[in-house]
Amino acid sequence: MKILIKENTKEIFLIFCICIFSILSLLLIGRVLQLKDLFIGQSVTFFDLLKVFIFLSPAFLILLIPVSCMLSIFLCYLRMATDRELIALQSAGLSIKELLSSPLCFSIFCAGLTALVSFYALPSGMDRFRQVTMDIIRSKTQLVLKPGVFCTDFPGLTLFAQKVDPGQARLTNVFVEDATKKHVIVTILAPEGSLVTDSQKGEMFFTLYNGQIYQQTSEDFSVISFSRYNLRLDLSKILGGFKLDDKRPGEMSWQELKQARKKLAYKKNEDYRKIIMEMHKRFALPLSCLVLGLLALPLGLSLEGVGRQYGVVLALVFFLIYYAMFSVAYSLGETGKLPAHVCLWIPNFIFTFFAISGYYLCSKGREMSLLQRLRLRDRASKG
Repeated sequence: MKILIKENTKEIFLIFCICIFSILSLLLIGRVLQLKDLFIGQSVTFFDLLKVFIFLSPAFLILLIPVSCMLSIFLCYLRMATDRELIALQSAGLSIKELLSSPLCFSIFCAGLTALVSFYALPSGMDRFRQVTMDIIRSKTQLVLKPGVFCTDFPGLTLFAQKVDPGQARLTNVFVEDATKKHVIVTILAPEGSLVTDSQKGEMFFTLYNGQIYQQTSEDFSVISFSRYNLRLDLSKILGGFKLDDKRPGEMSWQELKQARKKLAYKKNEDYRKIIMEMHKRFALPLSCLVLGLLALPLGLSLEGVGRQYGVVLALVFFLIYYAMFSVAYSLGETGKLPAHVCLWIPNFIFTFFAISGYYLCSKGREMSLLQRLRLRDRASKG
C-alpha cells in the first residue's frame, strides 16, 4: 500500500504540475499581449516581465488549482482503469477505500494551496502588480514627454511642455487639449505642472498650477482660472481595458474585507453583498478542490476505456458545469435573490452528493464503464 500510494501521488502530482504550467502560461501570455501597448518602446527587461508574470499568477491560480486537481486525479485513475491496473489491484483484494488515500491527501494539499493563494498571494500579488505597472507607465510617460514636442500618445489628450525635467517629472509652460468629453473642447494653459502617480489607488494624473481652463461648446465659451488642477489619465485605455483603479473585493486582503464589511454593514446594499460573497468565496473555492478531487476517482472508473483526449474533454465539461453553477450562484447572491451566506455553497453540496454516490456504487462493485453501458444499450436497441 505504501508503494501504491507513493506511485499514485507521484503520477498525480506530475500531471498536476503539467496542467498548472501549461494552462497558466497560456493565460499569462494572453494577458501580457493585452498589455502589449504598455511595453512597446520600453526598455523592459526579462526580469520585469517575470515579475509581471509572478504577480499576476495568483489571480489565475485561484481557479486553476481546483481544475488541475480534478484533472490530475481523473487522468491518473482513468489511465489505471484503461490499462486494467485497477482490475489487477481489485483481484489482489484492494477495494476503493484503499485507493482513496492518494486522491484524498492530494485534494487536501490542493485545498490548502488554494487557501494560501486566496488569503495571501492574491491580494499581495495584485498590490505588487499594481505598483510595477504604475512604475512602467510612469517611466513610459516620462519617455514620451519630450520638451517642445506635442505628445498624442494618451487617448483623447494632446500634451505640450516647453521644458521637461525627467528626474522630478516637472513641466514648464504646459499646454493640454482635452477631447475626452463629447461636444466639449477643453484647453488648459499653465506655467508649470508635475506628473503624479498613486500606486495604491492605481491612478496617474498631471497636476497643473496657476493656470486657466478654456472650455468651448457649440453654444458658449468659458474661461476658468485655477491655482491647482488635477488632470486624471484614463489608464484603462492605455492598458487595453485592464483597470488599476480602486481595489475590487477580489483584490482585497482578508483584513480589508472585514473593514469594508464593517463600514457597509448598515447599508446592506450591493457593495455589501459583494464583500460578503467574496469572503465566502475565499472558503468555497479551497473546499472545491476537495469536492472535485474526490469526485474524480469514481468518474475515472466510470469512464474506463475512454481515450485520454476524450477523458480530458469530459473532465473539463464537469468542471465547466461546476463553474457555471458557481457563477450563477455568485450572481444571484450579488443581486440579493439568494442569501449571500448560502448561495456559494450550493455547487459544493451538489457535487459532494455526486461524489458520495459514486463512491457508494464503486464500493458495492456496481461500477460499470460508460462504454459498456453504451454497447449494452446499442445491442438492446438492435435486438
